[in-house]
Amino acid sequence: MNSDNITIKRKDRVYDALYGLTKDLFSDDLEPDMQIGFEASIISRETGILRNNVSKELNTLFREKKVVKIMGKTVCFLHSGYLEDKFDIALKSYLFENQKDFLNLIKYKDSGKNDDQIVLSNWNDNYVRADCVSKNTFENIIGSKDSLKLIIDRVKAAVLYPPNGLNTLITGATGTGKSMLAEAIYMFSCEVGRLKADAPFIVFNCADYSENPELLNSALFGHAKGAFTGAENDKQGLVEKADGGILFLDEVYRLPPEGQEMLFLLMDKGVFRRLGEAESVRHAKIFLIAATTENIDSIMLSTFVRRFPVLVNIPNLEERTLNERLDFINYFFHEESLRVNMPIKVSKGIVQALLLYDCPGNIGQLKSDIQMLCAISFLDYIRYKYDYMEVKLSYASCRLMDGFYRIRNNNKLLMDILGTNYNDDYFYYGIDKPKEQFNLKDGFYESIAKKWEELSGQGLNDTQKRREITIELNRQFDAMFSKVKLSKSNSIMDTISKIVEPRILDIIRNFKETYSNSHMSEREIYGLALHMNSILERTLNGNNMQPNGFDEYSKEYTDENVLAKTLIRSMEDVYSVQIPENEIHFLTMFLHTIGENKNDNGVIVLVITHGQSAASTMIDVASSLLGIDYGYAIDMPLEERIQDAFERVLCLVKKIDCSKGVLILVDMGSTINFGHLITSNTGIKTKTIDKVSMPMVLEAVSKAVVPGMDLDTLYKDVISISTCKKQEREIPYAGYSYKYLANCDPEHYKDIMVEIIESTLTFLNPQKVCDILMSVLKEILNELNVDISNSIITKFFFHCSCMIERSIRKESFSNYEISQIKSEYEELFALVRAKFVAIEECYAISIPDDEIAYVVEMLGTSIHVI
Repeated sequence: MNSDNITIKRKDRVYDALYGLTKDLFSDDLEPDMQIGFEASIISRETGILRNNVSKELNTLFREKKVVKIMGKTVCFLHSGYLEDKFDIALKSYLFENQKDFLNLIKYKDSGKNDDQIVLSNWNDNYVRADCVSKNTFENIIGSKDSLKLIIDRVKAAVLYPPNGLNTLITGATGTGKSMLAEAIYMFSCEVGRLKADAPFIVFNCADYSENPELLNSALFGHAKGAFTGAENDKQGLVEKADGGILFLDEVYRLPPEGQEMLFLLMDKGVFRRLGEAESVRHAKIFLIAATTENIDSIMLSTFVRRFPVLVNIPNLEERTLNERLDFINYFFHEESLRVNMPIKVSKGIVQALLLYDCPGNIGQLKSDIQMLCAISFLDYIRYKYDYMEVKLSYASCRLMDGFYRIRNNNKLLMDILGTNYNDDYFYYGIDKPKEQFNLKDGFYESIAKKWEELSGQGLNDTQKRREITIELNRQFDAMFSKVKLSKSNSIMDTISKIVEPRILDIIRNFKETYSNSHMSEREIYGLALHMNSILERTLNGNNMQPNGFDEYSKEYTDENVLAKTLIRSMEDVYSVQIPENEIHFLTMFLHTIGENKNDNGVIVLVITHGQSAASTMIDVASSLLGIDYGYAIDMPLEERIQDAFERVLCLVKKIDCSKGVLILVDMGSTINFGHLITSNTGIKTKTIDKVSMPMVLEAVSKAVVPGMDLDTLYKDVISISTCKKQEREIPYAGYSYKYLANCDPEHYKDIMVEIIESTLTFLNPQKVCDILMSVLKEILNELNVDISNSIITKFFFHCSCMIERSIRKESFSNYEISQIKSEYEELFALVRAKFVAIEECYAISIPDDEIAYVVEMLGTSIHVI
C-alpha cells in the first residue's frame, strides 16, 4: 500500500512539473529552431527524481494519454491537457514522429483549418496527403516528378483529348502499379470534368476466365436468355455497367478471338451485342484502359497495340530512383500503422535492407514484404503485450537480408538518400491517417489476433502458435514471387545487430580498439553485447540488479572492475542514463567469468561446406537441438576461389583459442587438405573428416564440450558413425537397419524423427513432413531392395525436410557436381525423381534437380544390394 502511494506521488510530481514547463514554453512566441518538449533529464533536475524513474513515469502517463511524446534523437514530452486547452483542440494522437509534425498541428490550428485537414506525418510532396488540394491526382503519385513524369503527361493527354479521350494500353511487369495508374486516370478524369463525379469504374481481369472463353465473353458483354446451356435469363455485362465511365481490362491479351473482335467493334464504333443476340445492337460510351504483363513486341499483343492510340510502359522498381523506393517504404509502413491504429517502430537496418535488396516482384512485392514484417511484429505485440509494434532486423527473410549485407558497400549512397535520418537508429510511423489511395484487405491484423486467441484455446504454446500463423502468411506472400538466393553472413556482429541496441555495438567496438590487450572471442563479444543490452533495458525500466554480494567481485578483481566502469560510463554518456553501482559489480563478475572460461576451451569443431549456407545450417541445427552454442561454420560460395576460402579459414582459426586442436568436418573436394595446411601454417593440431553429415555434426558438437575431451578421441568417436568411412570404423554402428524400419515398427522411428526435426523446421508441420518422407523412402528402398543404416535415414529426413521448406520459398542449394552425379547414378536419379513427385504434389512445389542430386549422392554412396 505504501509503495503504491509513493509511486502515485512520484507520477504526480512528474506530471505537475511537466505542466509547469509546458506552460512556460508556450507563454511566449516560439523561437526558430527551438526544441519543443522536455527530455526526462530536464524533469529529473526539476523534481530531483532519478532520470530512469522519470522516464518510467512519463511512459506510463503517455499510455494514459496524459502527455504528448515527440520522437527524435532525443524523446521529448509535453502536457497534453495544457495543449488541448491552449489551442482548443482534441488530440487524436499523442505520438508525433518529429517536432516538425507537432508544429504542423499548431500551424494548422492557427490558420483556421479543420481537424480533418490535419496530417501528423512526415510525407513529402509525392505522397497522397489529406491537406493537399485535390485538383490533380497525379501530383500525389510517388514518382510523378521523376520516373513517371513522361508517363503521366501522356495519360493526361489521353484523358483530355477531344471528344472522348484516347483508349490507353498500360504495359509493365507484375507489381509495377498498372492498376494504380488506371485508378489514378479515373480519378483525374472525374477531377477535370471529363467524367461525371459518380461515373462507374469497372475492373475486370481477363485471366480469371481465360480457360472458359464463353463465360469470359458473357461476363464482359452479357448474354441473352438461352445463349448457352445455363443461360436462363438475360444478363447485363460489364461493358453496359461501364457506360459513361471507364472499363479497365487487366491481362487483356487473354481475351479469346471472338471477344477481341467484339471489343474492337466497341472501340471503333461504340456498339456491341450480348452473346446470343443476332439482330439488336447496343451502344456504350466508355473510356477503355487495358493492361498486360506481356512483352509489347509479342505476336499476341501486336493486334492490340495497333488499336490503342496511347501506349505507356511502367518501369520496374529497380529502374526507379532510390528516393522513390524510400517513399514507397515510408508510405507502406505508414499505411500499416493506420490499419492497426498504433505506432510502428522500424529498425534502420530494415529500412536500409528494403532499399537495397532485389525485389523482382516490384512494388507489389515490396508492399507484401513490408506487410509480412508488420504481421510478424504484430504477433510479438500480442504475445508480449507491447505498447507499440516494433519491426526488428531479426524478422527479415533471407531475400531481405541480401539487401542488409549490401549496406557496407553502399554507405555513401544511403547517406545521400536518408539525409538527416541516416544517423537515426529507428524510423517511426504514426497513426494519423492520410487520404487513402488504394485499399488493402480489411481485417488482416484482426484475423491474426483472432487466430492467436483461437490457438491459445487449443493449448498450444507461443512457439507453436507463432508457427501456425506464420505458415499461412508465408504461403500467401512467398508464392507470389520468383526464385531468390539464400544468403547468410558469418559475421558475429551481423547476428548481434539483429538483437541488441545498435549503439551498444559502437561502444564495444570502441572498447576493443582502446583496450587492444582485451582479447575476446566472437562468442564472448556476443555474450557481452547481450549482457549490456540487458543492463540498458533494466535501467530504462527501473528494474536494475539488486545487491547480492556482487560488490565483492569489484574489490577482488580490480582489472575487470576498471573495464566494467569504462563500459558503464560509455553507456551513460551515449544514452543519457544513470546506471546504478550494482550493475558495475555485476558486469565485473561477468567479465571475470569470461576470463576464466578462456582457459577452458574444448576441441574446436569447424564445419566447411560448398554452397551458400549448408555449414551454417548444420551448426545452427546442432546448437538448437543440443542447446549448446558451440562450433564454427565456413560457407563457401561456388564462385569463391579455393585460395580465398582457405584464407578465411586460416583467419578464423588464428582468432580463436585452438589450444586443444580443431576437428574439421568437410563435404568434398580440396577442403580435405585444409587441415594439413592449417597445421603447416600455424602448428595447430587438426583432424579432418570428409562427407560431413548432420549426425556427424551432432556427435562432434555434443562431445567436444565434454570436460577432458581431446582431439584424437573426438575424431575416433565421430568417424565411427561416418557411413562413408566404413573402412575406418572400429565399432559397428548400432542403429536401426532398413529391415527393422520396414518389418518391425517404422512408426517408432518416425516418431523419433518428428521430435528431432520439429526444432529445425520454420513453418511446416513436422508430422506431415515425416509421413510423406517415410512413405517415399520406403518406396525407393523397396524398389532397390537395399539395406541402409539409421544414420542415413536420419540424414535423409534432415535434408529432405529442409529441402521442402526451401522449395516452398523458391530457394535451393546449387550442386556444381550435378552432371557427374546424374551420369554416375543415372537409374537412381530417375527413380528418386519419380518418387519425389509425391512430395511435389503434396506441397504444390517443384523440387530442382540440384536438390535431387544431393539425395541421390547421399543414397548412392551409402546403400548396398542385399
